[in-house]
Amino acid sequence: MAAQLVETARGNLSWLGQSEAAPLEGLRTRLTHRRDARYVELVDAMIQSQRIYRPFSGGDGEAWFANVERETLMKQSFLAHYREAERADGTPPRVLLKFGGYHIYRGATPTMAQGLGGFVNEFAVQNGASSLSIYAACGPGSATAGFAGPPTPCDEGFAETWSFLASYVSADEITVFDLRAWKLRPRRWSHLPADARQLIASFDLLVVIPNARASEFLPGVTPPSPPPS
Repeated sequence: MAAQLVETARGNLSWLGQSEAAPLEGLRTRLTHRRDARYVELVDAMIQSQRIYRPFSGGDGEAWFANVERETLMKQSFLAHYREAERADGTPPRVLLKFGGYHIYRGATPTMAQGLGGFVNEFAVQNGASSLSIYAACGPGSATAGFAGPPTPCDEGFAETWSFLASYVSADEITVFDLRAWKLRPRRWSHLPADARQLIASFDLLVVIPNARASEFLPGVTPPSPPPS
């Protein structure tokens, strides 16, 4: 059964979210021996990932529930790795997290789920520490890869959100804005679009990266197809 699933999924990044649950669940019921424990973990993770990504891949389910489950899973995974590192070193570890911007929002993200970033920030406070949240923006001359289709230039997207900063952004070097100072005078930017205000409220630093190349799929991997409209 596992071999059949491998052949069905090979090279198709959309397979998990667009496939039926029954084959994975059938495989799961047959993993009953103690030596299968690691395989049980893997299959359970695939079943959960399938449930989370199905609403975004043309399948059934509600996107909000999926986003909440995904953020919850990230928080649980963060805590497990943090505790493991704490036990290994005998001291609280310093942590660096790299995620898509939505996940590092403090409070409700644009998907209306409570983000990992807010959880980590409050966790740091609880442990007598602090966190620094950095938003890396795709700047002028850069391109970004999507889940499907060719890379797209960042200039238009940057102009939509950060047009008022365009004259301060270097065309050749990384530009950094300290958003913590902006929080002292929120009325000065109360006229900005809602997405810009939420970014300023959630992050400490804004880093604008010009002339960056879009990431590419690994050789032999088929880019996923856009979900049906």
